[in-house]
Amino acid sequence: MLSHYGHFFQYEKNGYPENWSPDMLPMFDYLSILYSQGGKAVELFFCISGFIFFNFYMERIANKGISAKNFFILRFSRLYPLHIVTLLAVCLMAAMFFNHSEFHFIYPENDLKHFILNLFLLSHWGFQDGTSFNGPIWSVSVEIFLYSTFFFFCLLNKPTVFKCIVPILLGFTVMQVYDSFGIAIVCFYLGGVAFYLLRWVEKGGAIETWFYSLGSSVVAMVAFVYCDPFRMIDLRFVGHTGLDVICFFVMFPLIILFMALGDKMEFRSFRRTKIIGDISYSLYLIHFPVQLLLVVYCVYSGVKIDFTLPAVFFTYLGLCIAIAYLSYRFFEVPLQTFLRKRLMRK
Repeated sequence: MLSHYGHFFQYEKNGYPENWSPDMLPMFDYLSILYSQGGKAVELFFCISGFIFFNFYMERIANKGISAKNFFILRFSRLYPLHIVTLLAVCLMAAMFFNHSEFHFIYPENDLKHFILNLFLLSHWGFQDGTSFNGPIWSVSVEIFLYSTFFFFCLLNKPTVFKCIVPILLGFTVMQVYDSFGIAIVCFYLGGVAFYLLRWVEKGGAIETWFYSLGSSVVAMVAFVYCDPFRMIDLRFVGHTGLDVICFFVMFPLIILFMALGDKMEFRSFRRTKIIGDISYSLYLIHFPVQLLLVVYCVYSGVKIDFTLPAVFFTYLGLCIAIAYLSYRFFEVPLQTFLRKRLMRK
């Protein structure tokens, strides 16, 4: 969300204004790392997805405890309802914006071809001419590919931590021709490695010791990435900076392992944060439609909102969180339950 806040400065003309500077973003001195590096949350999302899928589905698929049909229904019922609603909302508002401003806001490829690609969650499979409609859906499109390959990976060959190395290496190869697909594969199976590390820690006991040690390590890694004392950002590895590599291979697995151990220890504070995970998908898909709604209001009403103000920033965040919570509680969960009952009925 924060890495996309700069979108608000691009609605009066097709691109940033001439006087644009990143320090115009609200509280830039304090939030600069989130504005500039917030996009890495997508790679963390891929890692978390890999961990969750290895944890909940790996053995069930390998032991043929879940069919391909039911696996598809479980993912479809979770992802598709909100996707189709936000896609249609963006279609309407994007048309309104273009009708007034004669250029597309942020994501320009809003035509029939890209609507069909978005409709079938294929918007980032290499058929696209650029970004379109609700742009952030690109990572969910890639996730669909990951889910499919993961199912057959588990079905044909029961995974082990060493077998995870094969798709990770394959991901590096794919990165040479299609970076976003390749890094998604790498991070997803690094999440699988984190799952096996959790199993190893559980077998050895001393979970509490590991939890506090990992907590210290996570804090140290975040400080290291923030300060970057060795200028790792200047190094390049397969198109990514040295900081990226540290995040993907060290910091993200450590964060996941730390959170998983906290969940195992049943800390009350961890249980209270469950709602953040619950609405994260909602927030991810809703934040751009909210941006589009606000800029459509601006261009049609003539009202100029000062998006540099912290008050506007927090109002936007609060609006996104409120809509995401209401969507999750009263739309996504009920419809997910309904679809699973109807479609998975024997």
